[in-house]
Amino acid sequence: MLPSREQLLAKAEALPERPVAIEAYWDGDSGGWFVCLIAVLKTKAGYREGHLSAIRGGSDLRIFNGQVPPWGEALLAQELGEQLAAKLEIPFYFPSPNHPEDDCPRWWEQDQGNPCRRCGILLLQKHDCPWRGACYFCHLGEVRENKESKWTPEEREGPRCCVCGDPANGTMSGDPMCLDCLRKYEYHQCSHCGVTSRILKTEGHSDICSLCDLRTRLNAVPVEQRQIIRAIRITDGEGAAIHTARRLLGWGLYDSLEAVREFSK
Repeated sequence: MLPSREQLLAKAEALPERPVAIEAYWDGDSGGWFVCLIAVLKTKAGYREGHLSAIRGGSDLRIFNGQVPPWGEALLAQELGEQLAAKLEIPFYFPSPNHPEDDCPRWWEQDQGNPCRRCGILLLQKHDCPWRGACYFCHLGEVRENKESKWTPEEREGPRCCVCGDPANGTMSGDPMCLDCLRKYEYHQCSHCGVTSRILKTEGHSDICSLCDLRTRLNAVPVEQRQIIRAIRITDGEGAAIHTARRLLGWGLYDSLEAVREFSK
């Protein structure tokens, strides 16, 4: 369950330093993209973040199914972040509210960023980034436009592949797909919950979906580690417990957050 504005405010006010900004940024793990909502804290050693919430709207299957944009987690993070920042009378910073992008500068790095040549969001890319100068979303747009310029009128007007958007030459379980994606993908049904998902044939996978896999991993965490994470949550707060869970379990941020919430019940 997502925290309310009042709960987020209480968490922000309970931090050891007063926040100087509220920030939202994209992160991802094996389950897909999500938005981290954090309080920016200034210490003698520099800036650090106080975790407030991780917001996920669903798996990245939404991309293939054409359900995004808009990204629901981004809309919610924007709303909550603006409300919280206004209440605390500090800035709110969300450099990529319209689509996932993890090459944006953090709040304290804004002066180092450069705008994407297409959409204008601030970027702080590595020098060897293959699409340097554009965010990944816009880079894909440029690649798509170059590819579509070579299509025939019939291909432009015909059905599109539900995975990559190229002209569809066939179907899989009723979904239009191009020949390349028909060769690459297959449908898999979770043996636990029965949910069907589309996966790459080359990807190793178990008989269960990502949500059931997470539940299995949560159930397998030793009692000693559960107790450590629970104790840190009680004494030092959710942010410290997430850090401890990531260290102990070797999981991503969102899965570690789920572990903290599960073991704190």
